[in-house]
Amino acid sequence: MKRDYSLLKYTCLLLFFLSMNTQLFGQFSEDSLIHFEVQGNDTDPQIILDGAKQHQVLFNPTSQTQNTLLLHLVGSFDNPNTTILYPTDAANNGFHCINLAYRNGVSGEGACGDIPVADCHLNYRKEVIEGVDYSTEVNVNAANSIDNRLIKLLQYLDVNYSSQNWSQYFTGNAVNWDKLIVSGHSQGGGHAAVIGITRPIQRVLMFASPNDYSDTLNQLASWTQLPNLVPDSNYYSFNALNDEVIDFWVQHTHSDALNLDNHGDTVDVDVVPSPYNNTRQLYTQEIVTSPNPLELTHDVMIRDAETPVDGQGEAVFACV
Repeated sequence: MKRDYSLLKYTCLLLFFLSMNTQLFGQFSEDSLIHFEVQGNDTDPQIILDGAKQHQVLFNPTSQTQNTLLLHLVGSFDNPNTTILYPTDAANNGFHCINLAYRNGVSGEGACGDIPVADCHLNYRKEVIEGVDYSTEVNVNAANSIDNRLIKLLQYLDVNYSSQNWSQYFTGNAVNWDKLIVSGHSQGGGHAAVIGITRPIQRVLMFASPNDYSDTLNQLASWTQLPNLVPDSNYYSFNALNDEVIDFWVQHTHSDALNLDNHGDTVDVDVVPSPYNNTRQLYTQEIVTSPNPLELTHDVMIRDAETPVDGQGEAVFACV
């Protein structure tokens, strides 16, 4: 599918996923964007090194601050440095941004796809998030949990970059979750959704997810039926119709289970302009045709190597 993207960046009305109520695309200098990497065990010596994976931190001091942290979690086996266009857009519009390096070496499908236990996916995700021994399918201790890696990074940023005001996102050893938007791709999107069950975050953004389905039980993961602290109106999904990793209709069934259908039907962002009928369920028909077997349509909406860009190098999905 080929389209003319040259005018898209100028017709985009707002960053729909991040905020429907906040004034975005204000005055800022792209040259002032600050982007740096932080090694996990520089923030806590008990954190295990993940090879070349490092936290990605983005901030633009010239943008009008939203006083909101966008925490993004990449998919299974992925490196946070593969997803920079998306947080760059957000940082240039006033969001503090972190792509967190976390323990993503076991996928949800690998852990629980053939396990006949209804709570398998929930226990797997809670262990990755909290570092408590909930699951026999994954091994993440407290030091290496998402919770610990995030708070230790925020404390590190406050000490080393105090002028950037990272301190607003934590109190002592506790994250101020009500000041966060949590997003994720694939595995990361499932973690974002589960975080929204018990944490008062502002918004949950799910890219190519959720994907938690038990092949042996022939049903969605049990956590999709749990009450969420985050209202269903603040859950958003953006998926690929031609996803070759997870059937799009499985993802759509997840969205319905999370009650996203209460806020409008699925909308094709390739056809319908922003703000996409104010729905919470978005999709694209874009297909990745790269000869590289590691570049997939599953990643097309969010990962830099696969997402389409216009003639100026801007992400076509910046509106979303």
